[in-house]
Amino acid sequence: QEPHYFKIQQTLAALEEEGGPEWVLLVDCDAFFTNISVAVHDIAATYGPTSLFYVAEDPAGVNTGVLLFRRHEWTRNFLRRVLKTPFVQIWDQSQYFWQLLQEFHAFSPDEPVSVPEHLALVHQSHLNAYHQGTADSWNAYAWRPGDYVIHYAGCPWDQP
Repeated sequence: QEPHYFKIQQTLAALEEEGGPEWVLLVDCDAFFTNISVAVHDIAATYGPTSLFYVAEDPAGVNTGVLLFRRHEWTRNFLRRVLKTPFVQIWDQSQYFWQLLQEFHAFSPDEPVSVPEHLALVHQSHLNAYHQGTADSWNAYAWRPGDYVIHYAGCPWDQP
């Protein structure tokens, strides 16, 4: 498998480690912090202190360039389910998105579609704002001064 798939396994390993971290903030190498006054706890407080997994929404569903996880048995089991997902068209992003649809009961005729309280869908400005080129080509939110992170997702595809 390609290296970007290992971020799921590495996150799971960190959350399984005895005495490991309470929070894991996963940041791809093409994303950069731009507002150091924002902390992980600020994101959690804004989107729900009971949430265990925070992911930014975008026009394609979600983007996994910046993810926030809280240590909990549900989180570890969720990551194990993500690892088993066979959909890898857009790398690990497809795996997460498919599993989120399962968590929402999106394909269940007997249950209403809903976002469980342990999942937080975060606005891109708070976790994963795109640079202007990607935002324009994907019809997504573009980074602005004061946003937490800028993510250069889609580069080098956006370059001539």
